[in-house]
Amino acid sequence: MFFLGTEAEATPESPAARSAVAFEPDVVVATTFNHYLVSVAGDGVVTRLRKPAIQLWDDPLGALALWSLIQRAGELGSLGPVQRGNALERFRAIMNTVPMHHLAWDTGHIETVCELELAHRSSITWYPMVSYRPFIEQGLVETTQDVDVSFCGNVWSAAVEGASFSNDDFFSALTAAVCRRKVKAPAFSAWPILSEAIDEIKATERAARGLTMSDTPFWDYYLYAVWLAMNTNVRLRLLTNIPREVSIFGVFADPASTSRLESLPNLRYAGHATPFVGLPQIYGRTKVNICISNALIYAGVPSKLIECLASGGFALVDAKVDLVRLFGNDIEKIFFRDADDLNAKIEYYLARPAERREIVEGLRATIDDQCNINNLASLILQVASTL
Repeated sequence: MFFLGTEAEATPESPAARSAVAFEPDVVVATTFNHYLVSVAGDGVVTRLRKPAIQLWDDPLGALALWSLIQRAGELGSLGPVQRGNALERFRAIMNTVPMHHLAWDTGHIETVCELELAHRSSITWYPMVSYRPFIEQGLVETTQDVDVSFCGNVWSAAVEGASFSNDDFFSALTAAVCRRKVKAPAFSAWPILSEAIDEIKATERAARGLTMSDTPFWDYYLYAVWLAMNTNVRLRLLTNIPREVSIFGVFADPASTSRLESLPNLRYAGHATPFVGLPQIYGRTKVNICISNALIYAGVPSKLIECLASGGFALVDAKVDLVRLFGNDIEKIFFRDADDLNAKIEYYLARPAERREIVEGLRATIDDQCNINNLASLILQVASTL
């Protein structure tokens, strides 16, 4: 194996890039599709290699949208330089640069990508989210639970406020509408929520705003609405509706947002937690972790839920069909479907520590069996042999 960081891709004549070419790999594997696309941009070394690729998806539509925005020298959260008429064709071209096989942990992503004809169904394999060793090791440690309710993750209040879409009355109203729909049904995929809201706009207005999938403003707005606004508004509305104090850990992606949390009466910013050091301990210390899935997840398995359960922590999560696919019907015990259901289950499980432990132990058995790095490595090697 030859390891190449994305920082080397911008300088294809660097020693690392030249060594990668000389290595002559059989296949290129990227930890996320975003990383691969950074390596393809311009005259990146991956483009020069022209080798088959295995992609581990995060949000494939978002990755392509971000790649397009970077190519146009735009800024995440704002409208970049406008190109009209062939955005999907450019996405299809990049998906066909070399033979590719895609590994996806979200069947909603698979369905949407195939509907848009960005990839063939035969080139995509579903796999469960992976749990890494620090979380598994923490799950074997006896932990005192001294936090009642916590949320570990990001909100992007400052980034949302500073985005150009926030300062446009048309887009502000559209964003408020899609966020309201998502709050009412947290389990529902962001893609149809956004698509249906845009479809309700008059055709002349959609065309004028570039809100068709062939135009780049659609994809720039997708990044703002799904990656930033939905996550921020949905998470804050659900969390502020909890009548208990909620400890917030994280907010590493937009540190300026921590000051916004101080104005919300029931939320307490409890500090930063690094993924492999502090986070597993926080999951284990918390009686009820609130896992509000990132809006870029359509139907898939949230990584934070897997990490929390592997760490021995109990969690409540918005319902996702892929979670049932992985865990079976037992996972429905920790699903919430709206704000009232979330609050009812917080109170129910806070009063039942033995039931919490029983549920976590049962779900951890599936994680140990299905969500390990060896399974993913075997899958990668199996796919690589066919490319």
